[in-house]
Amino acid sequence: MFQYFVMIPSLLEEKEVDKDVDKEKVKSMQVAKYNFNLGLQVGDDIELILHYGDECFSFGSKVVKILKVIENDKERLDDIFKIEAHVEISDKEDVIKVREILKGLNSSSRSGFHPMGFSS
Repeated sequence: MFQYFVMIPSLLEEKEVDKDVDKEKVKSMQVAKYNFNLGLQVGDDIELILHYGDECFSFGSKVVKILKVIENDKERLDDIFKIEAHVEISDKEDVIKVREILKGLNSSSRSGFHPMGFSS
């Protein structure tokens, strides 16, 4: 099985991430999922479009890391190959706006938050 995810750093926490902290420890949040390889590369600029309620918000971002994971699934006959494209929001003002949007939604559920992909 194959899965492709687009991830942003979790923006629900109030604390800003310390620049010296290892990036592997930063929690991420899935904003898109596909069953095919998008072919994104580190350094690619993309526009993410998030739909929440009756509104939508878009922001520029840059791919900062591609993570490939093979997960052994004992419940399935085949293993899972995952690719995660981790992106960083380009504009600080957009980071603040996305954080406010996410805070306004029920953090225990993704209902109301509908990522709708991106364009390169």
